[in-house]
Amino acid sequence: TLSSWTRAHSLVKMMNVCLRSTRTMVQPTASAINPVFMDKRFASKKQGGKSKNGRDSNPKYRGFKKNHGQEVAPGNIILRQKGTKWFSGEGTQMGSDFTVFAVQPGFVSFTREVTYLPKKQTREKKVITVVPVTPLKNEEVDIR
Repeated sequence: TLSSWTRAHSLVKMMNVCLRSTRTMVQPTASAINPVFMDKRFASKKQGGKSKNGRDSNPKYRGFKKNHGQEVAPGNIILRQKGTKWFSGEGTQMGSDFTVFAVQPGFVSFTREVTYLPKKQTREKKVITVVPVTPLKNEEVDIR
């Protein structure tokens, strides 16, 4: 006769249960005569899981591209910004993405314009301007 373990083992093989299982013997109780074997199955594939990370946006490269006193040509980008922290003044224009760029040759200048409002209130605005280059007259040139 076959023992109860071999009977359970052959039954498991016939049911085509995954071979990656462990057998744990349950202690017989007063009502049970033969010991009972329980199968514990393990995963045959690693779980993928769910991650909330794994995204990153491309850098925007914002900030000042030219500093105070630097020479610029028309079309040179002076500042890339998000929103209007700085405004465009004389010799500059602002693009649709709030980029301030030069429209005439000259030197970059950063200033603050103060607007006086009623009830002793003031509003300060940071402005970027391009001071144009003035050509020298013939009399001012000193050639020695």
